[in-house]
Amino acid sequence: MFGCAFAVISKWIRDSGSDGADTGLLVGPFADATKRRALCFYLVNLLKTKLTRPITIRLDSPVVALTDGLDFSYTLESSSRFDAWHRLEFLLLLVFVVAINALVLKVKVNKESSGYMGGSLTKDNTLEMTDSPGDEPFSEKRLVGGHYLDILKISTSSGSPFVVTIGLDHKVMVWSPIADPIPSPFPLPIQSQVWPVVHVVLGNQGNTIALFSKSGLVSCYSRLAQRFIWQVVLEGLKGSVPLESFFRRKTIPAFLQRKMLLEKQKKLQLELEERERSQLHRTTSDQSFLGASIRAERLEEGKDLELMELTVMAKNGAMYTISCDDGKVSEENITSSKALVSARRLTSARVSDRLICQVSNGIIMVATSVNNKWKFRKLLVQEEKYNKGQSLLTPAAMSRHSSVGSKYRPFHVTGSQTSLSTLTPVEPPLHNLTTSTIAIVSFVGMIVRTRDLVAELIDVQTGTLVRKFNIGQFVKNSFRVFHSEPQHCRFCGCASVRSFSLVYTELDTNTVIMHTFSIENRAKNNICWRVERDPRETRCLGFDSVTEQQHWLEGSECWNLTDMNMIVGIVKRKQAAMAVKSETHSSALRSSELRSRRAKPKDSQPVQISDTWEGFTMTATGKVTYHEIPCVPGLSLNPSLLVKRINQIERFGHKSVVVGFGNIIKILYLGNNDELLEKDDYDTNSPNTRLEGNIRGLSFVNKRRQNGLHNGKAEVSVNFSRLRE
Repeated sequence: MFGCAFAVISKWIRDSGSDGADTGLLVGPFADATKRRALCFYLVNLLKTKLTRPITIRLDSPVVALTDGLDFSYTLESSSRFDAWHRLEFLLLLVFVVAINALVLKVKVNKESSGYMGGSLTKDNTLEMTDSPGDEPFSEKRLVGGHYLDILKISTSSGSPFVVTIGLDHKVMVWSPIADPIPSPFPLPIQSQVWPVVHVVLGNQGNTIALFSKSGLVSCYSRLAQRFIWQVVLEGLKGSVPLESFFRRKTIPAFLQRKMLLEKQKKLQLELEERERSQLHRTTSDQSFLGASIRAERLEEGKDLELMELTVMAKNGAMYTISCDDGKVSEENITSSKALVSARRLTSARVSDRLICQVSNGIIMVATSVNNKWKFRKLLVQEEKYNKGQSLLTPAAMSRHSSVGSKYRPFHVTGSQTSLSTLTPVEPPLHNLTTSTIAIVSFVGMIVRTRDLVAELIDVQTGTLVRKFNIGQFVKNSFRVFHSEPQHCRFCGCASVRSFSLVYTELDTNTVIMHTFSIENRAKNNICWRVERDPRETRCLGFDSVTEQQHWLEGSECWNLTDMNMIVGIVKRKQAAMAVKSETHSSALRSSELRSRRAKPKDSQPVQISDTWEGFTMTATGKVTYHEIPCVPGLSLNPSLLVKRINQIERFGHKSVVVGFGNIIKILYLGNNDELLEKDDYDTNSPNTRLEGNIRGLSFVNKRRQNGLHNGKAEVSVNFSRLRE
């Protein structure tokens, strides 16, 4: 039928007639090929004809009808052949699905393990997160055998190789974690009237230790003398803790420094000659030589104490300066009627030591050491001076004005600048300053002051308010500031940083919140500290061009800063937290039954530190990495101790923290390099450090830091019980 295939065995065609009745034709099976062909032509013509009425055709048991010359007995057959191309398509589809699943799982696992909680990632941040040192395992140094009860306080110093601990057992121990092997702790001979000890201060090299009692008694212990050299009572410290206290080395004129250096060289030469004579003449007793050595050490001790002083700032505004030689006290009052809220020491390169104090009425007082005398001035915080081309203030100009405020109304303008002597201060708005605190950005001479829910970055030298940051409510004394490694700006040569971060613990929860500020510009990706202070600088980008990213971590027990642009802390394991909750719930249900029965002693199993807590690191980019706390078999927490949560964590060196677990002290740090006081891997997150070899690092900052670490390293022993190596 010319390519058309129609076949029927029986067919029923119904056609409606003119009277509306249905008419049909039943056609049976055709044995003759002619009749079958005629039927096919009839059906084709019928379908081509434009019908006025619908026609219904039903096909039952169809067979194939083909053109003439072919076998009309052809029947339909199903083939079981499977083409090879179908198999190839199936295999390709299977490989594609497996590859997609692998990519999705990899991305999901990376996101979950990175712990990234907020903000947005950039290419630079991704590079930092990939090469972050947080992937290294935790290493530890254990300090055990000193206390048999819980440790109440841990004290460290930035340049000291020693750690001081105060225990519930009324012991004050001095540890030497840098020594190899670690010796037994050195107990300080504490008298009964000193207790309770509420504060401890170490000297830069650990040769002097000051203990503060709740009764206002201050005791100074000398390592060289191996005794308490003086005790004084400060009225302003009775019943309180000092806001700030530190040992300070007095400044010496240059000619006197040269004279002392010559005397020291002569003394060393005499000691060498004495040793040579003692080796030649064996008849000389060792006791005489030892006595001469002790006398020389006593002489050096006296000269060292003459150059040291202890500075203490009390909450009532009294500033005490105590000479370490004889314990003589000099007192000065910063404020007469207002109390101080916070105080911090500010040390910058080539600038005299400064003490920044926050008064309860919002005034900032700056105390500067000039020829070993403290000079006080009010800091005028000026918002409108931010890179506006107006005259910059100097400390001498600021000291001529007694009023302080954050805004000024100029009523006499000369040219394009505002006359400094004609600024009328506007009263600053009232803020809740009871929780105000001050954080230090030492290498550029700036501070960050918190007022309510705002943090202000202020230049101490000029009083310029550089930037305001919105923050949340934080736990007292938990606000910290850290930044990446200081570098030279590639455009102006001033100091610059790649990132600037604010971190604190939220008030009502244990959530650590971090605000990181960075510049996303590829060409100018460093924050230059000169832009906001110099109105003539237009090449660089400052805090006006930064982008903020927020990161957070829930359930933190404690944390502290490091010099590696990250924080290190401790969190409680989720399994341990769930066990504590279930134990509390079950004990509450059985409380009524236990009231009428005597408590039966039960065998308490030893608890491993790693079973309850684990460490974490959180970088400035928000990457959180969890680390296992190393444990030694047989060293576990005593169930009779009061430790339930960790409150004592202090920074030690540049990359480690000291944590107290009951009566066990652990120094936790990253990597296998145990040089905790050496600055060998500062800020390894910075791509400039990795790729450029730290070419743009601030040489004067790094040089002074290294000189401070190495001064006296060959002479002073890192073992507190020994005076010399």
